[in-house]
Amino acid sequence: MFHKVGDQLLRLGPYVVHIHMPIRQYYIARNRVLLYRRKYTPRGWIVQDALRMVCKFLIFATLIPMRRQNIYMMLMGFKDGILGNATKLPHR
Repeated sequence: MFHKVGDQLLRLGPYVVHIHMPIRQYYIARNRVLLYRRKYTPRGWIVQDALRMVCKFLIFATLIPMRRQNIYMMLMGFKDGILGNATKLPHR
């Protein structure tokens, strides 16, 4: 089975950022927040992942094409994760 992570790669010094389409950014952001809400998720992991999520948001909001779509979809994902909405898009 063929599987690739991201559509493209962005290299920032020693770091590699996997670039996904905005719809994928929605699901990544939403599922992260849903996972943060679970009682069994280690607090240490939540802290380090939340910092990584903030960095990724800033990168996708400033350096990656389709900035507005990325920002919108990530914010919608954060919102739906906070609200506990785990349904498939479109759910509005």
